[in-house]
Amino acid sequence: MRELRTKANYTQQEISNLLNIQRQTYSNYENGTRMPPMEVMIRLTEIYCVSMDSLIRGVEARLLSREQRVLLDEFSRLKINDQLEILQMILIKRESRDSM
Repeated sequence: MRELRTKANYTQQEISNLLNIQRQTYSNYENGTRMPPMEVMIRLTEIYCVSMDSLIRGVEARLLSREQRVLLDEFSRLKINDQLEILQMILIKRESRDSM
């Protein structure tokens, strides 16, 4: 869990706040001295955008940064026409970068 947290640019306190638990409790989960209850495990999969298997087994997963998750969340709230416009801008940007 520590690796997931640090890759996602969270502090223990921030994750503890999201889980509504004490920081020390979360620290115990990371250190393996306590096993989190299932509802905490489920919430952690949502926070880190990983599968339960990745969380439990430590299977390497590509994590999105906090900024990327915000971007995707905001993108998903746009109307389809606005999403298509943004995708076109991304393609134009990538083409101009690749041609340099």
